[in-house]
Parts: sequence; structure tokens; C-alpha cells
Amino acid sequence: MRTLATTKLCYWGQPPQRDQPYRTGDLVRLLADGNYAYVGRCDQMLKVRGYRIEPGDIETVLEQHPAIAKAAVLVTGTGLEARMVAFVVCANNAPPSLLEIKKLCSVHLLRSMIIDDIHAICDLPITRNGEIDRLALSYLLQDEKRSTR
Repeated sequence: MRTLATTKLCYWGQPPQRDQPYRTGDLVRLLADGNYAYVGRCDQMLKVRGYRIEPGDIETVLEQHPAIAKAAVLVTGTGLEARMVAFVVCANNAPPSLLEIKKLCSVHLLRSMIIDDIHAICDLPITRNGEIDRLALSYLLQDEKRSTR
């Protein structure tokens, strides 16, 4: 929902003046020639089947399930083949079923944010900075695909 308060968060200064920088979430580096080089994103925003999705929103909902202690969401594939996969650390020994998780997500999230698959793991890999290591999770998926062939 667009409100003046949320719009103000996206601009440096008072909106909506066209000559002011807009916070897009992109990270750039200023080059010596005055141009910018795209570095990445300062958030975890994903684009899945044309929808912009913040995985943290999905992870928060997943962690509301009593059987889930921690969760991380990432996307595999591109375009129409894109799938959202949740990695969960179980609070007890029994992981929730995919159907349970889809029902939970459908109550709290938009249809475009409902995960396609779930993987129970012992613990989420963590980077040196203490953040979820999403690259390591993607390697787990790749290894799993290779072993099922």
C-alpha cells in the first residue's frame, strides 16, 4: 500500500521531487568516470514468476509453525521454471508436511509467496558475518539433484 510515509522512506529528502535520489535497494559503486557499476542488492529481494518477493516475509510465517525453529527461503530455476524452496530446522524430530506448510502460507501470504518445496536440515549454514549462507543452501540443492539422477 502506498502512503506518504512509505514513499518518504524511499527518497532522500522530501518526495516527490524528481531530482532526488530514490532508494531502490540496489547497491552500486561510483566509478572514476562518474558512472555507476551495479554491485548487487542491499536486501534479499527475489523475483519469482514476475513477482518481487522478500524471503524474510515467508521465513517469518514459516517460523510461526510450532515444528519449525528456523527457516530460510531461496529460489531455484529461472522464469517459469522458478521454484521457491524452504529449508527448515525442526523444533522437534518430526518435520511438518509440505501440505501443512502450504496451508499455513496460504493463510498469511499472497499466492505468489507460497513455497513449492521444503527440506528439513539439521541447522542452517551461517556466514562469517552471522547471516544465513544462502549460497551453501543452493549447493545443498545442487548436490541433492545430482544424487537423485
